[in-house]
Amino acid sequence: MTSHTWSLDSYGDVAKSVGVAVDWTRGGPELLIDLDRGSGRSLGAQLQAWFRDAIRSGRLEHGERLPASRALAAQLGVSRGVVVDTYEQLESEGYLQSTQGAGTVVAFAGGDDAPAP
Repeated sequence: MTSHTWSLDSYGDVAKSVGVAVDWTRGGPELLIDLDRGSGRSLGAQLQAWFRDAIRSGRLEHGERLPASRALAAQLGVSRGVVVDTYEQLESEGYLQSTQGAGTVVAFAGGDDAPAP
């Protein structure tokens, strides 16, 4: 499921913000990731902020497995590098834990003190 929001960018041109419902492995409700290509903020910065908020608020729970970088990149319509860089940054901040061959999981439980950046 994809939703589109139209707005004017800083140049007065129409910019599209795409919200993509991402299919998670947990079997629960889908989560909407909204990336605004006309915001002036990089897609990677937006994705990192989304994950931080989702983890802190408990929408993503401790131990929850995240989609593979290729799969998430394809669903969001971004390069795999954007997702890989996001996962690596959030792992360095203590939000995620990656194990080769086992994937990436949430390492931080929402409601706890936030990991130090």
